[in-house]
Amino acid sequence: MAALAFTSGLDAPAAVNLYLPLDPNLPHDEASLAAAEALMRDEGIDPAPHRLLIEKLCPTSLDRSHIQSWVSCQAAGPPRVTVYMGPELYPHRVRPSGGRQP
Repeated sequence: MAALAFTSGLDAPAAVNLYLPLDPNLPHDEASLAAAEALMRDEGIDPAPHRLLIEKLCPTSLDRSHIQSWVSCQAAGPPRVTVYMGPELYPHRVRPSGGRQP
Protein backbone atom coordinates (compact mmCIF):
# COMPACT_ATOMS: atom_id res chain seq x y z
CA MET A 1 0.00 0.00 0.00
CA ALA A 2 1.22 3.52 -0.66
CA ALA A 3 0.16 6.78 0.98
CA LEU A 4 0.58 10.08 -0.83
CA ALA A 5 0.58 13.27 1.26
CA PHE A 6 -0.47 16.46 -0.51
CA THR A 7 -0.03 20.05 0.67
CA SER A 8 -1.05 23.36 -0.84
CA GLY A 9 1.36 25.02 -3.23
CA LEU A 10 2.90 21.80 -4.55
CA ASP A 11 2.16 20.11 -7.87
CA ALA A 12 3.27 16.71 -6.56
CA PRO A 13 2.96 14.77 -3.30
CA ALA A 14 4.95 16.28 -0.44
CA ALA A 15 5.65 12.80 0.89
CA VAL A 16 5.17 9.20 -0.18
CA ASN A 17 5.05 6.32 2.27
CA LEU A 18 5.22 2.70 1.17
CA TYR A 19 3.57 0.26 3.60
CA LEU A 20 4.51 -3.43 3.57
CA PRO A 21 2.57 -6.00 5.61
CA LEU A 22 4.78 -8.33 7.63
CA ASP A 23 2.29 -10.50 9.51
CA PRO A 24 0.75 -12.81 8.26
CA ASN A 25 2.96 -12.76 5.14
CA LEU A 26 6.13 -13.74 7.00
CA PRO A 27 6.21 -16.78 9.30
CA HIS A 28 7.47 -15.08 12.48
CA ASP A 29 9.26 -12.07 13.96
CA GLU A 30 12.74 -13.32 13.08
CA ALA A 31 11.79 -13.14 9.39
CA SER A 32 10.01 -9.80 9.89
CA LEU A 33 13.05 -8.45 11.73
CA ALA A 34 15.33 -9.51 8.86
CA ALA A 35 13.06 -7.80 6.31
CA ALA A 36 12.86 -4.57 8.34
CA GLU A 37 16.63 -4.58 8.92
CA ALA A 38 17.30 -5.02 5.20
CA LEU A 39 15.06 -2.06 4.42
CA MET A 40 16.79 0.04 7.10
CA ARG A 41 20.23 -0.82 5.72
CA ASP A 42 19.06 0.04 2.19
CA GLU A 43 17.96 3.46 3.50
CA GLY A 44 21.24 4.03 5.41
CA ILE A 45 19.65 3.50 8.85
CA ASP A 46 21.41 1.47 11.54
CA PRO A 47 19.05 -1.45 12.35
CA ALA A 48 20.74 -2.32 15.68
CA PRO A 49 18.37 -0.23 17.89
CA HIS A 50 15.36 -1.88 16.24
CA ARG A 51 16.72 -5.39 16.87
CA LEU A 52 17.50 -4.55 20.50
CA LEU A 53 14.01 -3.19 21.09
CA ILE A 54 12.27 -6.16 19.43
CA GLU A 55 14.35 -8.62 21.43
CA LYS A 56 13.37 -6.82 24.67
CA LEU A 57 9.69 -6.49 23.80
CA CYS A 58 9.14 -9.93 22.34
CA PRO A 59 7.09 -12.06 24.78
CA THR A 60 8.58 -15.32 23.43
CA SER A 61 11.32 -16.41 21.04
CA LEU A 62 11.47 -14.50 17.76
CA ASP A 63 10.80 -17.65 15.74
CA ARG A 64 7.42 -18.08 17.50
CA SER A 65 6.14 -14.51 17.86
CA HIS A 66 4.26 -12.05 15.66
CA ILE A 67 4.54 -8.60 17.28
CA GLN A 68 5.65 -6.77 14.12
CA SER A 69 2.69 -6.16 11.80
CA TRP A 70 3.77 -3.63 9.15
CA VAL A 71 6.86 -1.74 8.05
CA SER A 72 6.78 1.53 6.14
CA CYS A 73 9.36 3.62 4.34
CA GLN A 74 9.11 7.36 3.75
CA ALA A 75 10.29 8.34 0.30
CA ALA A 76 10.58 12.12 0.83
CA GLY A 77 12.90 13.98 3.18
CA PRO A 78 15.35 12.14 5.37
CA PRO A 79 15.05 8.34 5.25
CA ARG A 80 12.50 7.03 7.72
CA VAL A 81 11.50 3.42 8.35
CA THR A 82 8.59 2.81 10.73
CA VAL A 83 7.74 -0.58 12.21
CA TYR A 84 4.19 -1.09 13.47
CA MET A 85 3.56 -3.45 16.38
CA GLY A 86 0.60 -5.79 16.55
CA PRO A 87 -1.75 -6.75 19.38
CA GLU A 88 0.46 -9.57 20.67
CA LEU A 89 2.68 -6.89 22.22
CA TYR A 90 0.00 -5.07 24.21
CA PRO A 91 -0.36 -7.43 27.21
CA HIS A 92 3.35 -6.92 27.95
CA ARG A 93 4.33 -3.60 29.48
CA VAL A 94 7.95 -2.54 29.48
CA ARG A 95 9.64 -0.45 32.14
CA PRO A 96 11.78 2.47 30.95
CA SER A 97 14.85 0.43 31.92
CA GLY A 98 13.79 -2.24 29.43
CA GLY A 99 12.62 -4.87 31.95
CA ARG A 100 9.18 -6.41 31.60
CA GLN A 101 6.47 -5.68 34.15
CA PRO A 102 4.12 -8.46 35.16
